[in-house]
Amino acid sequence: MNVISLDAARKRKQHKKLMITIPIISRIYEEDGEIKFEVSGEKDVPLEMLEK
Repeated sequence: MNVISLDAARKRKQHKKLMITIPIISRIYEEDGEIKFEVSGEKDVPLEMLEK
């Protein structure tokens, strides 16, 4: 039987809301007059970090 702490679950949910997923760009290049980029992955970062 698993016991779930509601307080811990709320904190996890709140922490998840404060995180945002951003793309990790490995290469930016121009092709036919358009700027294009290659995405190598994604990373979760705190929203506060982007607002500064």
